[in-house]
Amino acid sequence: PTPHPSQTPHTSHTSRSAGHDAGAPSRGRRIGMVLAGAVGALVVVAGAVFFLESGGEANAKPEPKPSPTKAAVKLPDGVKCSGGDCAGEDPELMGCGGQYAETSADAMIGTTYVEVRYSDVCKAAWARIGGASPGTKVTVSSAGESESDEVTEGTGGYTMMVAAKDAKAAKACVETATGTGGCTTTTEP
Repeated sequence: PTPHPSQTPHTSHTSRSAGHDAGAPSRGRRIGMVLAGAVGALVVVAGAVFFLESGGEANAKPEPKPSPTKAAVKLPDGVKCSGGDCAGEDPELMGCGGQYAETSADAMIGTTYVEVRYSDVCKAAWARIGGASPGTKVTVSSAGESESDEVTEGTGGYTMMVAAKDAKAAKACVETATGTGGCTTTTEP
């Protein structure tokens, strides 16, 4: 005769209630795992707080450093640039003209006088012309950089500056409205 299903022993139920199932954690083991998980979570949270606090300072944008020309060169009062900082700037407005400038090269192109003005303090050069007619174009160049100006009224004018390492590094060229042109030659001291 086959036993009735209610009479068949259920081994897993019996072993669990007896605490003999090796796969099921004991109550003490479960409490230990919960505590270990809680401690691990606290460590992660504390680490995140520490990382964010110290990382925020480390990732902050550093103070901008002054450009090398400004830091390395003490400029006289009224002079506002040096070297590359002067490129494209007006020599008079930046304080590079007047007592800080000299003629380093010049030429007569037809009736137009052209000169390279150089400022050792500013480490920059520009071209200046006189006796020109409207439509005359003047260009100063140094180390592959150039600035130009065109006479629209009057007989003179000047270009913006280019950086120039020394007085011989720049030259000025003129092209008149009639097509006559030429460039400066370095003047000897």
